[in-house]
Amino acid sequence: MLLVCSGLMIRSFWALTRVNPGFAAPDTVQTFRVGIPEADVRDPEQVLRTKEAILRRIQAIPGVTAAGVTTSVPMDDARWSDPIFADDRAYAAGELPAVRRFKFISPEYVGTLRIPLVAGRLFEWSEVYKRIPSPPQIACTST
Repeated sequence: MLLVCSGLMIRSFWALTRVNPGFAAPDTVQTFRVGIPEADVRDPEQVLRTKEAILRRIQAIPGVTAAGVTTSVPMDDARWSDPIFADDRAYAAGELPAVRRFKFISPEYVGTLRIPLVAGRLFEWSEVYKRIPSPPQIACTST
């Protein structure tokens, strides 16, 4: 029984190594977290501008082919959740509203991971500043 279970586990692990992660060349992607304490920078826009400046410096490093900012990389299951309250609905005590889950990405993120764009268009940093989240993670691709 132990041998059969071990064999099944090895086969499952082998199959998982061949799963398409949804982006190209995962072996060239490096990620790290960037945290800016609120005590140091209280203005959310300044936090975002600081992270954009860090991103620009990373993009300038020799060997880095692309870099982008995100709240979570594919397959890590980290994401922000916010409740959605409808204006025309009253909520009973203890009733939870619907929750939306979202992931922040910078304009460069899709290109960095070479994720195919199926529809729509890429966006600009000016559009990012209209909705100011605080993205903590940077993904970059190197040669």
